[in-house]
Amino acid sequence: MRVSVMVLGDPAHSSAPRLALRALEMARLAGCVPDTAFLYHSGAYAALNLVDAARWRALADAGLRCLVCRSAWEERAPAGSVPAAPFVAASLVDWLQASERSGRVLRFGASG
Repeated sequence: MRVSVMVLGDPAHSSAPRLALRALEMARLAGCVPDTAFLYHSGAYAALNLVDAARWRALADAGLRCLVCRSAWEERAPAGSVPAAPFVAASLVDWLQASERSGRVLRFGASG
């Protein structure tokens, strides 16, 4: 079964990114296929958080698509910057496609 997660919480004020990472790691250990992590709203800050970069990279090396919403990135990241690997800028269409591919879709954090 494929698993995708949406991260809405800012890592400075929410445990959402770390919980999403742990859920993906546990899903992988349980034999599931981590499909997509989509950072949306304040979750885009997780792509700037170097503390968890190695964990995201390890999941990406195992096939996880690490996406950050292009609009959220442009609002929150330094002007003219691009997300660092393993993250790439994407759109909600990419998230919808991941949701359709996945047997389980989880959301971590709140957008408000």
